[in-house]
Amino acid sequence: MRGVIGLVSPISILALCWGITVTGAWVALAFPERFDLVAVFLLRQSITPGTLAPMGAVWLALALATWTVADRATAIALPAPRAFRVGIHPDRAARTVLWATLLCVGVTALWVVVSSRGLGGPIGLARLALDDPDSARDHLLRGKLFPGMRLAYAALPGTGAFAAALLALGGLTGGQRRACMVAVALSGLVLLILPVVMSQRLLTLQFAISTYLAICLVRGRLLALGWLGLGAAAFAAVWIMREAITNPSIDRGMLDIALQKALYYTANDLWNSFEPLGRELRHTGGALTFSGLAVLTATDGLWSEMAADRLEALETMKGGGEFSLLTTAFVDFGVVGGTVEVAVFAVLFRLVWHAGQGRFGAALAYSQIGAALFFSSHGNYVTHQNLLTSLGLIWVVLNLSRVSAPERASEGGARGLPV
Repeated sequence: MRGVIGLVSPISILALCWGITVTGAWVALAFPERFDLVAVFLLRQSITPGTLAPMGAVWLALALATWTVADRATAIALPAPRAFRVGIHPDRAARTVLWATLLCVGVTALWVVVSSRGLGGPIGLARLALDDPDSARDHLLRGKLFPGMRLAYAALPGTGAFAAALLALGGLTGGQRRACMVAVALSGLVLLILPVVMSQRLLTLQFAISTYLAICLVRGRLLALGWLGLGAAAFAAVWIMREAITNPSIDRGMLDIALQKALYYTANDLWNSFEPLGRELRHTGGALTFSGLAVLTATDGLWSEMAADRLEALETMKGGGEFSLLTTAFVDFGVVGGTVEVAVFAVLFRLVWHAGQGRFGAALAYSQIGAALFFSSHGNYVTHQNLLTSLGLIWVVLNLSRVSAPERASEGGARGLPV
């Protein structure tokens, strides 16, 4: 059974991520007549696919080999996972995660309501989103009530995965189950609706994958693929809806546009991963790797000012989006330093994965990291402020729900209180 659960380990998810990216890019570029819109989307970003820097492939091969060696060496050195421990009070956890969800949803709803007053309320904002999604997004961004407000809904994948993991444990009372089900439903609903306006579809994907991973680790086995298919269908619906709204002038069917846009992203991501290896650049010393932490500590302006010329030069080396996780390591620290960063990530995530097979909190942490690894070819999301916010909220809920020493002694079970 442990061998089967290994299919969602860090190295497996990373391999799946890059397999999808490379395959999608190859399909898009190998059949230009069938996927003619891909060329149009690439042209918008001034990308010429035929000039992919060959050294990019060499770096990706080196980085993936480094990751594999570091992951395997760490796995061999670690002991077998111990018996699964929960260590939290189920009633306390269910109530806390529900209140955390309600807080995040409430802040998000307040933001939408206040921002939409000049448009005739939420209905007016919805109409604007259908007619001009970019203007609706800009209007929302201008209407933020305080800095970092967007992190309120960015934390919903964390609350949703937490509540789903509690449900997977079993043994909850009716009230506890209802609290967790409401938390999952609210988290999912907001992350299905808001991305249509805000173009934060990766949060929807993070929610679906992290929920799946959390349940798998808690149960110690892979969940039925039907549940994974349900999550994929929900994400696909959001993707298709967003593309249909943002590309009204293209005289094609919604499915065709959505498919070609997805293939475009794989080609764009591969370009972003290759291009810096074909240029002369001054490495940023960690400005990209630690950008999420800088945002959370309000020091991003300082970092941007210190590395302004280097960051500006990097803008010419990519199309849309950001550099991948592996390319970010090279851009920040070069070949030697980048290889060290890749190895550190591989070891760290293998440790979290190993701990997640024996501890509830670590399982939740890995659920977020594993989701970020799944789309790591699209950006360095393992250190993004959205992911760090989800992890932070999970940590808070865990600590508020933790079983005290007297409770642990009175129950005497390895799993803490019965759940």
